[in-house]
Amino acid sequence: DYQRSARLDFLMDSCDVFVQHIDKNGNFLWGDVGLQMNPKGISGEMFALFSDGLGNIFVCWFDTRDSDDFSTLGDYMMYAQKIDYWGNFLWQQDGLLLDTLRNSVKDVADNGKGGLYINTSFYLMNLNAQGQEIWRIPPIWEQKLLSDGLGGVFELSQYNDSLWINHVDYTGYRKWGNKEGILLA
Repeated sequence: DYQRSARLDFLMDSCDVFVQHIDKNGNFLWGDVGLQMNPKGISGEMFALFSDGLGNIFVCWFDTRDSDDFSTLGDYMMYAQKIDYWGNFLWQQDGLLLDTLRNSVKDVADNGKGGLYINTSFYLMNLNAQGQEIWRIPPIWEQKLLSDGLGGVFELSQYNDSLWINHVDYTGYRKWGNKEGILLA
């Protein structure tokens, strides 16, 4: 949502990230505009929205609260929030910072136990249901993540014009080798 005048000016105005819960009859359950994720006046951009499989949702977004100019051209860092059915924030009020290195988050996925997997340029991390780090291991290239539904995650990566897959269990053990895993194509 752009909170701005009729004149479109990306340099002067911030984009806000909202989420809304809509019931089967089309009624808004979280107020008229929903819940705002990024702090007011700080530019934000949506990244991901998905269920934790236990009745809650994860919202992941970038915002510029740590930028020098807070504008839409500022440096973005990724935050996450876990929200229950009624719209209560289950993690820190302004979101949980996922990485302290700007623009390094590549993908996120639920871990099947109410927590979150985060893939950055520098590591793959598993957070528990309270948002606390369980483990962190080196990444395999810039992979995409897919929950296995049992607490683990599949890593899909492309390297040297080839497609690879590996399976990481909930403890951080790569089941199909400690490198790329299995060659798909």
